[in-house]
Amino acid sequence: MKKKIKIEYEEDNENNNNLSDITEDEDYSDEDYVEKKKKSTTKKTNSKIKKNNTTTTTNTTSIKVKDELIESIELKPCQHSLKLHKFKNKQEIQEIRESMLRWYEKNKRDLPWRKHESSFDENVIAYRVWVSEIMLQQTRVATVIEYFNRWIEKWPTINDLASTTIEEVNKVWSGLGYYRRAKNLWLGSKYVVDNFNSKIPSDVKSLLEINGIGPYTAGAISSIAFNNPVPLVDGNVIRVLSRVRSIGANPKLSSTVKLFWELGNDLVESVENPCNFNQSLMELGATICSVQSPQCKQCPIQSNCQAYQQEKQFIKPEPKNSISKFFQPKNNNNNTNDIESSSSSSIKPTVTLNLTDICKICQSFEDSDGPTESVCRYPKKVLKTKARDENVNVFLIHQKKSNLFLLTQRPDTGLLASLYEAPSIIEEIQTKSKRKTKKDDNSEEENDDNEESGDDDDDDDDDDEKKSKKRKKPTTTKTTTNKITKEFIEKEILNKLFKSSTDITIKSVKSIGIVIHKFSHINQTLTVYDCPCDFKKEPIPNDKSQTKNICWLKLDEIQSSVGVSKQMLKCFELIK
Repeated sequence: MKKKIKIEYEEDNENNNNLSDITEDEDYSDEDYVEKKKKSTTKKTNSKIKKNNTTTTTNTTSIKVKDELIESIELKPCQHSLKLHKFKNKQEIQEIRESMLRWYEKNKRDLPWRKHESSFDENVIAYRVWVSEIMLQQTRVATVIEYFNRWIEKWPTINDLASTTIEEVNKVWSGLGYYRRAKNLWLGSKYVVDNFNSKIPSDVKSLLEINGIGPYTAGAISSIAFNNPVPLVDGNVIRVLSRVRSIGANPKLSSTVKLFWELGNDLVESVENPCNFNQSLMELGATICSVQSPQCKQCPIQSNCQAYQQEKQFIKPEPKNSISKFFQPKNNNNNTNDIESSSSSSIKPTVTLNLTDICKICQSFEDSDGPTESVCRYPKKVLKTKARDENVNVFLIHQKKSNLFLLTQRPDTGLLASLYEAPSIIEEIQTKSKRKTKKDDNSEEENDDNEESGDDDDDDDDDDEKKSKKRKKPTTTKTTTNKITKEFIEKEILNKLFKSSTDITIKSVKSIGIVIHKFSHINQTLTVYDCPCDFKKEPIPNDKSQTKNICWLKLDEIQSSVGVSKQMLKCFELIK
């Protein structure tokens, strides 16, 4: 039996407590929800509960429940029914389906991974979808097209990819960033060949077994390649659904993500063409329902969008210094009425809510890092952790006669795994407000292996850069560094790389420029040094060196021979 509570809002001048202190990424039953608040509120508020009475009095809320004894509950400013985020009925769902499919058929972009020749079987189509979706994570469509075409030309089938090496994969991926995606794609192809007889599975459960495939990529492959009615939720779909159903919550919390997947499933569950419908949601988010400048008038589901209806109803407040205020007639007789009207307007309405129907995921927009008056308030933008600063000394050690440059390969795991680079030494600048975490050493992006985002998430990063000016900059302390000399290079680099450092001699050391590069969690400043050297025969690598591989390459052969990161290519450009 459902319990109904009548909640009367009252002003609290001392404490404006709400439900935000409950951990949002945990699932609470109604009993747990009330029990947890009981423990936290008894210490903060003065409660009077009469066992045979129906009234509960607190500093913040008054709850009236007939024949029931319930502890006081403090409500969020955004408290509302969970039904607000659900689709009203099957008719509304059908309207959205039909509108989206009509719009997509007329407006879909001509992209290479959407072109399926008659000779392609389901496995080839699934492979092409898989490659495109991995490349599109955290990367713009315009950038991906060239890389996708080059990739498919070199490895047209999954067997071709599985038979190559990680060095070849990194070479083709070089410059696209987020190199762990390339490694997982390569490892995934080997897994499919070994465990699924080279056939990419069509069901989500089996797809999730493959390296680098998370719920979104699994849904994309299953629905787009095999036309299965399964949902997919990426950054674009999250933006569309959060606005259509006005979901004002952190989109990365598990409770919010769960709701998005439920909504996505409601829409695609019995649709005639799951392939085109899921792509229509992503297309709408990428082209019309954009991060900063949504084109609401061109949206096919405008009438179903709650965020758009809220924006139309929003009345922009008049500025405090508006000139119109100076021309309003004075009427002393209305002072009393003004006071009465202001006092009456401050009385908050009584709201009747079902205890089992309270939305527990939405939050106040007071701490939002984005606009709060338009459809752009959805999804709620949260402040990101400030990236740490890092200084890197890069040494371009090369023999002038042969024009050969020394390159070393990075470890198989961690930042820029398995890529080649010029010998480098990191000097970290620690901030007082942020400690170094394990994640900084082992990842190059904010998301985990199986977390994916839409193709325009770079826009979010741009927004954060613009608004970072408003945030207080933490003080930094720079570590003291040794002066870069020939002796320093021989001691810190050559002695560790080669059996005998006397086989190679550094002629001079000269700083030739600085390269700035930003990762999602690190801001790197690379100081580049020109270090010409001489040796009679190629030095023998040290067996005890932690470096995986060492090679000497000509400057114009580096990019075409091995996988090199974008910032390292910029460093080599300084010496040309």
